[in-house]
Amino acid sequence: MNEASAGRLLGIDHGRTRIGLAICDALGLVARPLWVWRRRSRREDFAHLSEIIVAEQVVGAVLGIPSSDTAEPHPAAASIRNWASRFVAACQIPCLLWDETLTSQEATALARREGRPVGEPVDDWAAQVILQSYLDARRAGVAPALPSRIVVSG
Repeated sequence: MNEASAGRLLGIDHGRTRIGLAICDALGLVARPLWVWRRRSRREDFAHLSEIIVAEQVVGAVLGIPSSDTAEPHPAAASIRNWASRFVAACQIPCLLWDETLTSQEATALARREGRPVGEPVDDWAAQVILQSYLDARRAGVAPALPSRIVVSG
C-alpha cells in the first residue's frame, strides 16, 4: 500500500433521504458499517460528514455510483458526481467513485444476518459493501489507489 492509500477510508452510500457510512481500519483490510445519516440540508450534511472525518481520522472516501446495463450512464450518476464534487470541496478529502451494482441486495442480506429488523435502513451496510469491494479490489491490484490530492476520481 502506498502513502496515498494508507489510512482510514470512509465508504459512502449516497441516497436522496439518507447517507450510509462505513469505515475501514487504518491498514485498509476490513470495512464495517458506521452510521445512517438522515439528510437535512447540504450545509448540515457536509458539516456532519466533516465531523466524522476528523473524529475517525479519515484520509479519503469511496462513494458508490450506480452503473448501467447499457452504454448510457445510469440516471442517478450525474447527480452523484455533482454531489461528490461538492463533498470534496466541503470536506477537503479525496473521493473515488466506485461501482455500487447489487450492493443493496447484499447489504440487506448482511443486515438481516446481523439482526437488523426488516424495514430498518441498511444504508450503512450498503456503504460497507461498497467500501469492502473497493478494498478487496485494491488489494488484488485491480483498483486504483485513492487520489493523493483533493479530487473526485472515477
